[in-house]
Amino acid sequence: MMGLNVGSDLALVEDAAFHKQMGQVGLAEVRFGFYFGLRQSGVKDVRMIPPMTARKLAFEDGRIQAMDVWPLLNHNAADSVAIALAALKLKEQESEQTENSG
Repeated sequence: MMGLNVGSDLALVEDAAFHKQMGQVGLAEVRFGFYFGLRQSGVKDVRMIPPMTARKLAFEDGRIQAMDVWPLLNHNAADSVAIALAALKLKEQESEQTENSG
């Protein structure tokens, strides 16, 4: 999954769920494709983010699943919305840290 805020210089790509046993190699190639494509399209800051970290940012609790928050969405769509929300919150946190340090 990928989260991108339109007009933002930050994009998050969901990293591997290392506790999953099946399909991680193929998914790693797909993730790299998203990462590389975003970089090539001019996004300055593309980061890989573990699924639980994205959920902690988006929902303030890494155990909450996006499909439980948005049950009417396909689970992949719900995950993408959550990662986009995580990107917004991460950008906000970094902005606040910059303001507080300067």
